[in-house]
Amino acid sequence: MIFSECFIANIKAIIALAIAKKRLSDGLTQKEFAKKLGVSQSLVARWENGSHNFTIESLNIIASKLDFNFSVEFSDKNNCWDAAEILSFPAKNNWGNNSICVG
Repeated sequence: MIFSECFIANIKAIIALAIAKKRLSDGLTQKEFAKKLGVSQSLVARWENGSHNFTIESLNIIASKLDFNFSVEFSDKNNCWDAAEILSFPAKNNWGNNSICVG
């Protein structure tokens, strides 16, 4: 169970960083960013600190509003990453600055 929790926390951190980088690159405060997206400042704060439990639907909406790419890969266990790949996941990504990828 701990491995799974770490993996999920890692994905949340990647998403939080992508959202924060977008907001900062736009030169906006959390309040201004929230207004632009039609959400509350406290929700933006939860996104950015990794405490929000995203759904696929909410990620799709956020990605659309931020003009990000969004994809989810779900495959059978015969095609899973091995532990070394998962543990090195953040270091291996090659996404552009405006991508949120979970797979």
